[in-house]
Amino acid sequence: MLLRYRPGMTYGDHLDDPIMGTDGVMYRSDVAVTVFLDAPEEYDGGELAAVAWVQSPVRDAARRELLYGLNAAREKLLHDAPEAEASLNLIRMWSDI
Repeated sequence: MLLRYRPGMTYGDHLDDPIMGTDGVMYRSDVAVTVFLDAPEEYDGGELAAVAWVQSPVRDAARRELLYGLNAAREKLLHDAPEAEASLNLIRMWSDI
């Protein structure tokens, strides 16, 4: 997830609920996503456009961070050497689906 600080925007110190949901449908809030509808050069702070929480198929945060770094390295390898074969099968091993 990529979040850029916007001048005037602050949430203060807080912790999102780790488990969310209603009516018996519960999910882990592993990743928070914030969407701003204004272009970065036009945004001065103000109203929040949209927020969502997503449950990752990979439960463990340290494993998700590792997967992110490995995927970044894989993307660079494929960019620098498109003929290279680069597979990332840890997602299959670690997914809770």
